[in-house]
Amino acid sequence: MTRNPFQEFIESLTEDNLANLISGSQCINVDDNNYLLSPDGVNLTQYANKKNVRQMLIDKQFLIKQALYKENPLCRKEFDYQAHLLIMKTQPESFCHHASKLNEQALIIDGSVLITVKPSDARHKYGYCSQQDKNLTDDEAREAVFRWIKSGEAYSDYRVKTHCLYICG
Repeated sequence: MTRNPFQEFIESLTEDNLANLISGSQCINVDDNNYLLSPDGVNLTQYANKKNVRQMLIDKQFLIKQALYKENPLCRKEFDYQAHLLIMKTQPESFCHHASKLNEQALIIDGSVLITVKPSDARHKYGYCSQQDKNLTDDEAREAVFRWIKSGEAYSDYRVKTHCLYICG
């Protein structure tokens, strides 16, 4: 069974914590796998009432996590993990835009999940891919994509292109 950090967080809350949630404490996402109660964050009162608070929060965790990610970007570790998984499922070189070839795929954030988009998707032009100035073979393009992720450039591209989502609200 896959570990669910958000559900573990909810299950670990004391009765006092749950009472604080009902009275207005908020939840923040620390690093995609750790959550805290804080005066700053997402107000969970809309997701729970005084009866069965814990179960209601668990049942509505998808909506809560979507609300958390409206204000908090993925951390680099989670971004790199999701990017690597997606790229390994396809041809890594298809995420490289270089002098002799446009990228066939791009990464883009959808809520809290990275997805791949092709040129037929209108979001493709806003996606993230490795940008290279010279002609590359498929092997060189593949290596460039993995360097792009490992170096942090992919995460930087994500943060630059999504900055307004988190700052402008």
